[in-house]
Amino acid sequence: MKKISCILFLSIFFGAAFAQQHKTENVIIVTLDGLRWEEVYRGADSALINSKYTDGSKEVMKRFWSPSAEDRRKTLMPFFWSEIVSKGQFYGDRDLGSKDEVANPYHFSYPGYNEIFTGFPDVRMNTNDPI
Repeated sequence: MKKISCILFLSIFFGAAFAQQHKTENVIIVTLDGLRWEEVYRGADSALINSKYTDGSKEVMKRFWSPSAEDRRKTLMPFFWSEIVSKGQFYGDRDLGSKDEVANPYHFSYPGYNEIFTGFPDVRMNTNDPI
């Protein structure tokens, strides 16, 4: 019984010691204001490319279109998909059921950032004006 108690104590002691060595040193939060989730996760949108408001739609289609959403998104945002995604966590791909949206009633920049950093909506944050 003493051996089991000793082994249990040592495993808990050393387990806790090793667990403390791997603390996160930095947290980097990147937000992209005004970017549609569809472009991030699906790439170029043919409805926008072929819109009457898009100049040079044939060139845009040639440069950014592919039948595969994965290829389109990598073409549209190459650094994001080659470097950033491999080193972080990403939320908001609604095609995979990751619906990430704010709870505040305003749906614009400053109230959203406030919500990100505090963890809850605050109706007093209702403007983008400097404080």
